[in-house]
Amino acid sequence: MNLIALSHLVEDGGRAERIERTFRLFGARLEQIGRAVPMMAAALSAWHAGLEQVVIAGDAGGDALERAVLVKYHPFAIVLRVPAAAQPALAAALPWVAAMTGVNGQAAAYVCRQFVCQQPVTSPEALESIRR
Repeated sequence: MNLIALSHLVEDGGRAERIERTFRLFGARLEQIGRAVPMMAAALSAWHAGLEQVVIAGDAGGDALERAVLVKYHPFAIVLRVPAAAQPALAAALPWVAAMTGVNGQAAAYVCRQFVCQQPVTSPEALESIRR
């Protein structure tokens, strides 16, 4: 699960191959180790469903956007809060975050899949409408 989540935060072309190889290698072993099955099944499900990235950038109104994200169950979403003061440091590790800022002085939510993002929204209602 960690490798899958990491693959949706930091681009690395070789990660997909390593993830698929891990699933292939553990297939026979999963039949023998029942306790490992639920987590590996959850990872396999996340891999096939694809993960969504939700980045909340900026400060004013960020708490309301974060609540709007967390109020519903979205098992395949990675939620990243990026306060304005932390953005430069975070962008150094995750370059794709550099362009994500608040909009007109308000925090903005960016909903992305495979590093392709929809237009940012600034209200919980707008965020809810694009995440159905």
